Amino acid sequence: MIHVSIWDKMIIFAFPLALTGMLQQLFNGADVGILGKFVGGSAMSAVGTNVPIIGLIVSVSMGLAIGANVVIARFLGMREEEQANRAVSTAFVTAVGLGIGLTVLGEAFAGLLLDLIGVPEDVRPYAESYLRVYLLGLPFIVTFNFLAAVLRSHGDTQTPLFALLIASVFNILANLWFVLVMDMDTGGVAFATVLSNVISSGILLNKLFHSKGALHLSLKNLFVIDRHSLHSMIRIGWPAALQSSVFSLSNLIVQSAINSLGSDAIAGSAGAFIIEINIYCFINAFGLA
Repeated sequence: MIHVSIWDKMIIFAFPLALTGMLQQLFNGADVGILGKFVGGSAMSAVGTNVPIIGLIVSVSMGLAIGANVVIARFLGMREEEQANRAVSTAFVTAVGLGIGLTVLGEAFAGLLLDLIGVPEDVRPYAESYLRVYLLGLPFIVTFNFLAAVLRSHGDTQTPLFALLIASVFNILANLWFVLVMDMDTGGVAFATVLSNVISSGILLNKLFHSKGALHLSLKNLFVIDRHSLHSMIRIGWPAALQSSVFSLSNLIVQSAINSLGSDAIAGSAGAFIIEINIYCFINAFGLA
């Protein structure tokens, strides 16, 4: 990327990144569409009212993942492969720990969060069921974001895209299975999303296990933590996480106002938000590049 022209390489780097972000949003989009078509407006609204909460949590992890991307790319650029390898394992351990921590906090405060944004009574059971099941997949979502950042530090935006493409197809099919065959509602589509995130993060983990050189993960160095790398990741990633969370926090406040208008308004907003967030993912990808 630093030799000759930059604009063409930026497009090659950013376009798969944009599609990756859009495929991640497709998980929620598929949930909204299938629930709206086969279950009903209240179930569709339940996903819509949870989107800003989930977005707030995920944006924090994606911001911190940028720290891992920068730190590892810096070591690779200086050809310090051993230090880069320690940073890779540090990123993995950080992702798992952060994901578990966010899950515990989310499960503890799920009910309170739904109360604070004023979820209507007819939507509340669906919303809480969806949120509590979805939160179980946070360790895998955070791990995917961090491992994708590791691969991007070496210029690889194609593997995360490939992983999400497989996971998205599985998510749609699993959604239909749980709703139409198993006769489940929001809990079923949330569980399908959890399984999809397990698949996407598993593909990236397998890629790093079979990688050569600095990005290689092995059982021996799987839980190695380099304090210097961790400190740098947090120092660089935290401002990005805070910046992303402000955008999500504003959506959370807006969602609270929409919730006061009833389930039909929530369902309409959910459909519109899927379009909005996909446009944002495309623009943001070029900014990240």
